[in-house]
Amino acid sequence: HTVQELGLLTPAHHRTGFLNAGCVGYLVAGLRDVRQARVGDTLCLATERDRLEPVDPLPPATQPGLFASVFPPDGGLFDEMSRAVDRLALNDASVTVRREAKARPTLGAGLRLGFLG
Repeated sequence: HTVQELGLLTPAHHRTGFLNAGCVGYLVAGLRDVRQARVGDTLCLATERDRLEPVDPLPPATQPGLFASVFPPDGGLFDEMSRAVDRLALNDASVTVRREAKARPTLGAGLRLGFLG
């Protein structure tokens, strides 16, 4: 993917056009889904791609270590809550969202969110 914008999070987005080691930043690369990028992916200049040695073997995909189950206040609001959580998860590829295996008798349908911790 081609990077269209780079910047720092300070906490607002501050467009700089570069990132240095240790910076907390963001990039815009035209991904259709943030899950196309894995946590720990390496970014490099296209001109330096051939000079870099690939990591062998690739590190395993990170797994969530902290979980939260969330339920809407009214069972009829589950779809609305699900859409809201999906929009929130678009900003963070490390968040996993799954529907609870079975509905709870008192709480109804819910979502299980996984975080890296």
